[in-house]
Amino acid sequence: MAATRTRGFTLVELVMVMAVVAVIAAMAAPRWGRSMAHWQVDAAARRLAADLAWAQSRARITSSHQSVNVNVTTGQYQLVGVADPDHLSNTYTVTLGQSPYRSTIVSAAATDANGNIIFDGYGNPATSGTIVLQCGDFQKTVQVNANTGSIGLQ
Repeated sequence: MAATRTRGFTLVELVMVMAVVAVIAAMAAPRWGRSMAHWQVDAAARRLAADLAWAQSRARITSSHQSVNVNVTTGQYQLVGVADPDHLSNTYTVTLGQSPYRSTIVSAAATDANGNIIFDGYGNPATSGTIVLQCGDFQKTVQVNANTGSIGLQ
């Protein structure tokens, strides 16, 4: 009578597979981190550009000035006079340093001396300039053009 052998993996085989998985994970981790930083700064720049376009649209619709206050120190911006959709008693504020963006505002050259981007009643920005965001090694620039009224990404 032949002895039956149970099928399975030996401890050596399992250790070898775990070693291969660990090496692959160690190679992929830095790329994953850079990819996440690139995604986060891109998402933050798109959010800022969309909110600036929203403020511009509100200025046109209401035929009144609308300002966006950009605070480089705290890494946040506010749509002045606009209620937060989630908390109606609060001003609409976005903190770019928090999840999911985890980005910083490096510079805000599109603002006046008080850190405001002001749109007139026709939706035209008072000043041209850029707002530079950064996460890790990656930077994105949001451009505001007073001549054309356009808001874009670079």
